[in-house]
Amino acid sequence: MALPVSPPPRSRDVAVLGWAGITVRVAWTLLQLGIKVRADVLKDARTHAILTVEPTSSLPHAEDLAAQATREFVARARGDRPEDPWPLDVRMPLSARWIRALDRSLDANARLLFRKHFGDARTLPHLEQTLGVERVHLEGVVGGLREAIRNIGHRDGLPMDTWTAERLDRLLVRLAAYAPGPCPPVIDVVEGAHREHVRSCARCDRMLRLVRNGILAVDDLMPPTLGARPSGRVDVLVVQFHPERRSSRAAFAREVDTRCYPLGDDLLLFDAAARGAVDELLHTACEIGAPAARDLRGAVVRGVGAWSPHGLLGPLCDHVEREVHQKSWGVIDGIEKLPDVLPPPPKAHWAWGAVVLLAAASVLLVRLAWLANAEPADPAELAVMGSRSHDGTWVTFDAPDEDPVGVVIEQPEGLTVVAAGTSAVDKAVLAVGDGSYRVHGPRRVLVVRHDEPMALEALVATSAAHDDPMDALASALREAHPAADVRVSP
Repeated sequence: MALPVSPPPRSRDVAVLGWAGITVRVAWTLLQLGIKVRADVLKDARTHAILTVEPTSSLPHAEDLAAQATREFVARARGDRPEDPWPLDVRMPLSARWIRALDRSLDANARLLFRKHFGDARTLPHLEQTLGVERVHLEGVVGGLREAIRNIGHRDGLPMDTWTAERLDRLLVRLAAYAPGPCPPVIDVVEGAHREHVRSCARCDRMLRLVRNGILAVDDLMPPTLGARPSGRVDVLVVQFHPERRSSRAAFAREVDTRCYPLGDDLLLFDAAARGAVDELLHTACEIGAPAARDLRGAVVRGVGAWSPHGLLGPLCDHVEREVHQKSWGVIDGIEKLPDVLPPPPKAHWAWGAVVLLAAASVLLVRLAWLANAEPADPAELAVMGSRSHDGTWVTFDAPDEDPVGVVIEQPEGLTVVAAGTSAVDKAVLAVGDGSYRVHGPRRVLVVRHDEPMALEALVATSAAHDDPMDALASALREAHPAADVRVSP
């Protein structure tokens, strides 16, 4: 005989019990902000809201917190820093007693204005036209609503005497959306049942209107069997740019070969699990001083959250700024030490002097080797290292100082000679300062080293007629100078 199987205990998480209410409040807030409620936007905004709400919150309070989280989600998705002059107000739960006290103090016209202006976000000019009521009368009613809620709060010991009109209006908006419940099943509401309840419940009234207008579907209002509250964890790398070097943030974001999310005007957020490209670009940026190490600081923050095309979701968004502000400038978690700015390239006349000294030293070494009956060493090979960026290729190379090196970059209009390779001095303009050389090209870059001068300009001219001038040039160089090292990057 099979044993009876009892169903699993019902979740007490407000993310499950209040899924429909939270979804309605998120969609309603998106519409008020002028955002089209697409499926992906609704999903990400709701995920962010649920991650922000405590599981044990009451549904009315969870809906208020979801609305606040949705406004923050939109601001961050736009790259802005959320601004709230009264961030703690939304943490104060509302009381049904306030609604009853406010309702007793209103007449029919005031109740209508309360529902339309503060509940549906209809502007006073709009209501003046649709209701046929003078603007002065509407403003008087709004002033009466503000005074009524100020008196109610004063009786509860809240210091609302100093609250501005804008702050009181935010509280009235929350009160207009307050729905204590319990509410009928979602299917009953969207099929038109319980009309009396719907007329008196802001949650169900909005739900029905959103479904009838095609903004929400019934499936959007049904909680998933599993995963209503995401539990994934993420590692976030936040990099801050010094106030004097914020202008370099946009160029850095364009160059980095991974997804990044700007926040405010001085922060960039990255997935720390894929930070290799970020660290590489940070080293390069510090070496060229764009920006220098002293103008950067960064922190790795770990916690519950999720990445989405709209940015970081969850409460970690509120922690990243606090964490990075605790770091010293020039310090980034996970990087032992950022490099210093490399010295400027040497002047040309110093390069000529170096060539003369090297030539004399070479003659002396050859003479000594001949006297010792030893074979001279083979010249060092050309060392080339290339990396791609969004606007082309960076190539770093190293070669013996006494050898001529030619450099050609490929551009949409053809090949351009950067270093002619006629003498060892030609490459001095590309010197970084640490003994190596660096060049940037929009497409491919050719570097050729030889121990004798090369007729690079003439070979470039003859290669221009081919379908692939860069390949033709490389072949011509190898034919004309069999002992030369020819490299093409990438």
